[in-house]
Amino acid sequence: MLSAKFKKTFLNYFWRIALTIALLYVVFRQINLVDLWQRLQSTNPLALVIFLLGEFLLTYLTSIRWAVLVVPSPSKKDIKAFFKATMLGLFYNLFMPSGMGGDLVKWTALTDLKISKSKLVFTMLLDRLMGMFGLIVLGFVGVLLMQFYGVANAPTPVLWLFVALFVGTVALFFFIYSPLQLKHLPLIRRVKPLLKIEDYLAENKNAFVQAFILGILIQLIWLVIVYVLAQAVGFTTGWWQFFCIQPVVNLATALPISFAGFGITEVGFMYFYQQLGQESSAIVALTALLGVFRILMGFFGWLVGMIGEKKQIA
Repeated sequence: MLSAKFKKTFLNYFWRIALTIALLYVVFRQINLVDLWQRLQSTNPLALVIFLLGEFLLTYLTSIRWAVLVVPSPSKKDIKAFFKATMLGLFYNLFMPSGMGGDLVKWTALTDLKISKSKLVFTMLLDRLMGMFGLIVLGFVGVLLMQFYGVANAPTPVLWLFVALFVGTVALFFFIYSPLQLKHLPLIRRVKPLLKIEDYLAENKNAFVQAFILGILIQLIWLVIVYVLAQAVGFTTGWWQFFCIQPVVNLATALPISFAGFGITEVGFMYFYQQLGQESSAIVALTALLGVFRILMGFFGWLVGMIGEKKQIA
């Protein structure tokens, strides 16, 4: 007899894999495979190198962002440890829901550090939140420009989602730097985890701001390297239109409804960029390369983890 936990896990993976296959089928039936292959073959190798180097730079900056939230003035040794953990997270992303599922386990690579498990998990979640804040700010600006200049038609729920998220981000910063404290509120002060979060934010305001700035910088660099790759496969979308749309696409493709983010990424790109008259083969060529690089970075993440294990054994 199969256990209830096994059945639940199996069904969870099954429906995501099934949805991923269905979404990919819907996308690939719209394109000319010969044209797609020709675009991939003619992609400038320099653009591929730039994108790969950009991926490593982003991973390194993400490691610094997490380290800043955990360790005051992290050393090179600290950042190296967080870089290894972040790289391992890229490997686990390949097997988890959405492209950020590896966050669930990457903190385990830091158990050798003299840092409590609760702090590692909390700061890991806070680090991801900092990344989302950067995406929210750029996405909010992008949605407003899309609506004001008629660049593309964003669904009304997406528009209001970004507005709500941006207002929530501003409210959080206001709360952190205001004299108002949760422990002064009769009902909320009984929720101990919230009070612990409040204490952490009160003691680490500078780290919070540094991580927020890094979050925006990381999103900007990501936009640049994706735009370089898009141009290499034949995108005709203007740079400012691309910078308006892409943050919105990034949020949509981060939804944990497909396997490792595949399928939902292709559908998100197709929905927005086809509105600009972008050819389907160019869009899928870009998403295909993004998928290949996702797998490649996952392989490098596994390699970094294996090298680290061998050094510990030696």
